[in-house]
Amino acid sequence: MLNKNNMKTKFLMTAIVSSLLFFSACDSTMELNNEDQGAQKSLKVSLNEGVGDLTKAVNLISGSDEFRLLGNISLANQQNVSGAQYAPEFRNDSVRILLADISGVYEYSWKRVKRAPMSILRYFERTADNDHLIVRLPVQKVRDYFYLFVHRPNDTTLTNNFEADVHDYMLFRSHEKGLEYRLGANLKFDSTNIGAITIRSTRNKVNGFDYLSVYHLGNGYTVSNVENSGDTAVSVYSINKDDKILYEENISSYRVNKENRRRERVYSLTIGDVKIVREMGPNSLDSAKVYVAGVLQLNSKVEVVINETEGSEPGVTNKKRDVKITFDDGTSTTIRELTGNTIENIAEIFKAVRQAGFATQIIDRIAGNIYWNKN
Repeated sequence: MLNKNNMKTKFLMTAIVSSLLFFSACDSTMELNNEDQGAQKSLKVSLNEGVGDLTKAVNLISGSDEFRLLGNISLANQQNVSGAQYAPEFRNDSVRILLADISGVYEYSWKRVKRAPMSILRYFERTADNDHLIVRLPVQKVRDYFYLFVHRPNDTTLTNNFEADVHDYMLFRSHEKGLEYRLGANLKFDSTNIGAITIRSTRNKVNGFDYLSVYHLGNGYTVSNVENSGDTAVSVYSINKDDKILYEENISSYRVNKENRRRERVYSLTIGDVKIVREMGPNSLDSAKVYVAGVLQLNSKVEVVINETEGSEPGVTNKKRDVKITFDDGTSTTIRELTGNTIENIAEIFKAVRQAGFATQIIDRIAGNIYWNKN
């Protein structure tokens, strides 16, 4: 009798445990489904958050004094560019300028304007030796390029409160070998670090061109642009806050014939935690996919919309394409609709970065004059 009771007890306990496991499994399945649904909802949430962070960043960058000093320059107001960053057209037009050739501390000095030889250097006085090229001048002269090398009566009241510490510089031009250019400089205003600029550029007949410009701003934002040609060409526009990507558009393509016609291999657009990717399939471009924090969103649809078929500088950044996203709830939007004027402002930021007005209008002209006066 005791054994029968034990058997009943064991059977009852087994049934209870099995029931608990069954309901627990059901609860787990429901939780997983809820997590899946939450992940689908998070695409819209993540995209809105990413656009919000990007809009804030673009407004801060475009309105900051640091960026205006570095690159926000109107082409209409530029003086005649010396052509330092252009490959020469004539065989005898070649030059190689290294940092060691132009090193020293140069300070703006209005007192020398009337008595110094007629050259750009009459506005600057060499005050000390240094392994770097250090240029100090009034911030007003940096902001107003047109009057950088023009003396005005009120210049006597200006102080040299802006400093460019050039720690890397090379300019090589040759008719046969093309162009190689490097610039690395840290910037100060009123003795406070306001950012840094890095530029790398090569151009020749064999390999085409490679270009990199990076602006590190004092407020923690970084704006960078990469462009290169060749058999595989890459174009990247990115805006970061510290180590976080706020915006990045990446287009790679490959050459399909001798006429330099190209076919897109990979296209990606990242806004915060949302990344849209379209890659080359066996026969054509695959449908675009969208990820949130690296997780593929299976119930959302992405379509790349071509606004202009003209091949140069394609992409959202240059307003020649758009991206339409259909969320799992059936609603849809485009990046242009979601960002409003932010894309236009982004385009202007990268235009300023590519022009590199600070480098061509100040550093290159001063460096060139130092070199030619020595040689």
